[in-house]
Amino acid sequence: MKDKEYKVIKNYPDGPEIGTIVKKIGWGFTVQWIEDNPEEAKEYFEEITKKYLFTTINGIEIYEGDEYYIVMPRSNYNIQKEEPAKKDWYKKDWGYLYFSNKKEAINHINYIKPIYSRKEIQDALENNFKMVEVKFPLNVDTIQHYYFDEEKFKEQLNL
Repeated sequence: MKDKEYKVIKNYPDGPEIGTIVKKIGWGFTVQWIEDNPEEAKEYFEEITKKYLFTTINGIEIYEGDEYYIVMPRSNYNIQKEEPAKKDWYKKDWGYLYFSNKKEAINHINYIKPIYSRKEIQDALENNFKMVEVKFPLNVDTIQHYYFDEEKFKEQLNL
């Protein structure tokens, strides 16, 4: 749930100017005081009601007027800052990925963006199998056994 915000609609002694947005704490007023004294507060403050729009990939609710970031996978994973959020702008079917902050957007890109071609992966797989000869007790037989060298594979792909 989004923190409540209030707008000053009438001068209050030693209070903030008309039009000022009061959030958690400001000028000696708290949102709690406003909520505890609704009759007195309604003369001076008006609750700002923002419409819920959507929840980002990282689980943050976005309301009208909030800023957020868009990752565009079809455009080489470009990041675009959007503010303020508007009711008619969010479109789930555009294929965009929505985040509450740039750091989360970058982390997600680093996790999902393809950085190797199929050929590079295929070459790394093919070049990282090792053959060893395994001798059985009593010199019965010797076989060749292949195993995957995971460390060499990770080193080759810089993982």
